[in-house]
Amino acid sequence: MSEDKSFRKAAVGGFNRKDVIDYIEQLLIEQAAEHRQLAEKDAQIAALKNRVAELENSCAARVGEQKATPELFTGEDDPDAVFKKVDSLLKSYLGTEAEEQ
Repeated sequence: MSEDKSFRKAAVGGFNRKDVIDYIEQLLIEQAAEHRQLAEKDAQIAALKNRVAELENSCAARVGEQKATPELFTGEDDPDAVFKKVDSLLKSYLGTEAEEQ
């Protein structure tokens, strides 16, 4: 907020009343502006958290799809078994050429 403020002395009753009131009003204006900025930042944080959650869900779904893909196509969930099936299919498709290379 504002830096230290010194008030003029009043002849009677301590400090100049107008100076004190002006200072308090200025502090209230600054405080309201800071509250608005804080609310904007909170809204941005909430929006970013939602976006992160969406991206995490999307990634999790894609990972789930990738894990399920070999099993869906080959009936196997073991990577070695999948490679053996693919190798077998290639050999049967290409015939003896695959074995020679």
